[in-house]
Amino acid sequence: LPATKASELSIAQVKREADKKEKISTRIPEVTAVTEEEFASIGQYIKGRLTRDKINSALEEVNSLLKSKYTILSFAPTKLNNNLLSKYKMYKETESNELRRMFYLTEKDLSATGLKSDASGKAALTILRQLKRFVEAKGENGARCFVFGS
Repeated sequence: LPATKASELSIAQVKREADKKEKISTRIPEVTAVTEEEFASIGQYIKGRLTRDKINSALEEVNSLLKSKYTILSFAPTKLNNNLLSKYKMYKETESNELRRMFYLTEKDLSATGLKSDASGKAALTILRQLKRFVEAKGENGARCFVFGS
């Protein structure tokens, strides 16, 4: 990093530095889009009014969340500004021994995108779980976590 104060590192700088670190982006799993065949195999009672496009847009949000979360976690805490440092600490608090080497998001992470907040978001998560895009696990303090790429 350029010679700046560690507390002055902005989100844009973090993203630029993360793009330079190819190994980070290559090891973060990307959840694949739902195909027509997979979508057709889901029961209508689960799908409701959801379309495949809505589910795939939810997957894009999940992929961007995973990338931003693990980009922040890849930096040393001393190099982050206060905003990113608070996110870093929040992410570390939910990490249990079982989840330490896995890529996961919590319900709180997903609620920031609105994915979990309404009936269609819950249905999208049900479909993704049924298609084995993630598995559920318990984090620290019983937090519900969604493990990707396991």
